Amino acid sequence: NPTALIRSGALMLDHLGQAEPAARVRRALTAVFAEKRKLTADLGGAAKTTEFTEALVAAIAAEA
Repeated sequence: NPTALIRSGALMLDHLGQAEPAARVRRALTAVFAEKRKLTADLGGAAKTTEFTEALVAAIAAEA
């Protein structure tokens, strides 16, 4: 589950003055968790890390 690393990246973006990209990442994480279709096993799902990440990237792209 790469969530901690991704959230750390969002914090780094905030630190670098990139608040909107950081917020997009957080909103995408929220959307993926709410959908519950691409969660990894430790989160109660069956998706592989790559599938979770692809869902996250798709959620970010859908917002653009």
